[in-house]
Amino acid sequence: MESDTRGTAMADRRVLIISYSFTQQTRVLVQRFAAGLASAGVTVVQERLEPIAPYAYPFKNDLRLGIAMAATFLQRRMPIRPVSEQCRGDWDCIVLAGPTWSYNPSGPVLAFLDRDARIVCKGQTVIPLISCRAYWQWHYRTLRGRLRQCGAVVETPEVFSHPVGEPWRSLGLLLKLGFLATNSQRPAAPRSATPGETGSFDPGTGSAASP
Repeated sequence: MESDTRGTAMADRRVLIISYSFTQQTRVLVQRFAAGLASAGVTVVQERLEPIAPYAYPFKNDLRLGIAMAATFLQRRMPIRPVSEQCRGDWDCIVLAGPTWSYNPSGPVLAFLDRDARIVCKGQTVIPLISCRAYWQWHYRTLRGRLRQCGAVVETPEVFSHPVGEPWRSLGLLLKLGFLATNSQRPAAPRSATPGETGSFDPGTGSAASP
């Protein structure tokens, strides 16, 4: 009987997840987080923050990467499109999810805090969900301070950090955003189809395309 009552209580809960993902790592975390809530009978509504002029990913060169990292360190906002009307309402909980950018919340999340948080989050319980390499504390403090100014009740964050220690996780980030991005622009060497292989050769990418 107790489990039935608990299940009924969970089924009555409504959770809004507001998220931004750049490299799609946060998106994967949000999907799994939402799936866990839904499996418990919670009604989950998702809202993705959409930048008006997002960074190109992968970055085309290291200069653009360096400029972007400097801008995010200085908490430069990245304007976003208006959030949908579904965000306005009463929720049992709001999850605000996003990556750490140079110790700070991402530009789109900062833009949300500036424009929409007072309307969407006032009087609501908010749980920050942070994906990061390691340094999430300042990110959380910024979110907590801004959300409290908007009248939200801020809970302990859910933090998903990189399992590898320094300096490897920072090097991994630079490789992912910079070195790999630069090398991804280089055309691959053409190859011939092997016997028995089907498909056509794409001269633009230097690869064999399967039917």
